[in-house]
Amino acid sequence: MKDELKFMEVFRLNDIGGYSAMENANVCPRKSESEIKREAFKEQLFEKCFCCGKKKKLIDSHTVPQFILKNLSKPFKYRTSFQIEDGLSANHKVGLKNAGIFRMLCDSCDSGTFKEYEKSEDVLLSFDSNDSKNNCQLILDQIALKNLYKKIYDYTYWSRYLTTLKKYACPKKLSKMNIDNHIEQLQAQKMACIYEVYRIFDTKHNNQILYNELLDYVIPIAAQGCFCLNYKGYKFIDVDKVTYMHLALFPLKEKSRVILFTNNYNEYYNDWIIKFDKLSVKNKLKTINEFVFKDLDDYFLDRSISENDFSFLKYDSLKDYINRKDEIKIPINYLENKFDIKLRKKRN
Repeated sequence: MKDELKFMEVFRLNDIGGYSAMENANVCPRKSESEIKREAFKEQLFEKCFCCGKKKKLIDSHTVPQFILKNLSKPFKYRTSFQIEDGLSANHKVGLKNAGIFRMLCDSCDSGTFKEYEKSEDVLLSFDSNDSKNNCQLILDQIALKNLYKKIYDYTYWSRYLTTLKKYACPKKLSKMNIDNHIEQLQAQKMACIYEVYRIFDTKHNNQILYNELLDYVIPIAAQGCFCLNYKGYKFIDVDKVTYMHLALFPLKEKSRVILFTNNYNEYYNDWIIKFDKLSVKNKLKTINEFVFKDLDDYFLDRSISENDFSFLKYDSLKDYINRKDEIKIPINYLENKFDIKLRKKRN
């Protein structure tokens, strides 16, 4: 899933599972792509708040807190993961209001579930891995929950879209069985996320921090999300064995907080964690930078960064676009201090 709803626009030009795209007569003439979208999303994805289960007005939640995004581009226009990697709209930038939004929570659950780490910049400045009062663990729980909620939202969106698409896809051009397989995979991934949400509520404050640093410079990228290393490339998913890495890159006014963590009950990453611990600080940041572009669905870049720097991330097919790019090398580490936003502002 890439950059929430707009990711689906790539169906115009690309393919899924090796079959031709919709504009190559995959869809019956009676339904255009825009009509299919209108049909798929004439009803909102969630009728009730996903958190409390009550039928209340749902609001726009933001993947990355707005006060974090405000430390990047002004007047708050961002290059996003979708715009960088899809390349269909090179000049398009997303504004603060629509940056990384998803709608599945009511106002009270949104403000209550994430309130500790969304309070203010001071909370992230003073974030302490050794906090004995569990404030640190509470913040990590909240970051993990938001990451998982966003994943669930994306998987729900994709399933709804493909279910509608299947009704109008011509069998000779776009295999309905292929779509069914993809929907089944999405549902399994969604259930894995839901399982993990329940696990967080059952085993509160049980996170293992792999990297936590307050950098003395402002990185030009904001990101938050989760990804799975132990199920990359697997066709079938055993939901109770899927485990997640969580990543947060928070540029602040004068500094930056970078956090990478997973769950203490996670035994699948032990070998990887041992290797990661042996890396130098520079190479740890390099690894985290690679995670952003290889594994995160949402990231936001300062608008001064040229999309030309990301030609290695653009794809010719939706199949390649969805199947994350493990084979590529990321030539730029935007977490290095030479990309400090403060330095750029001084030069300007």
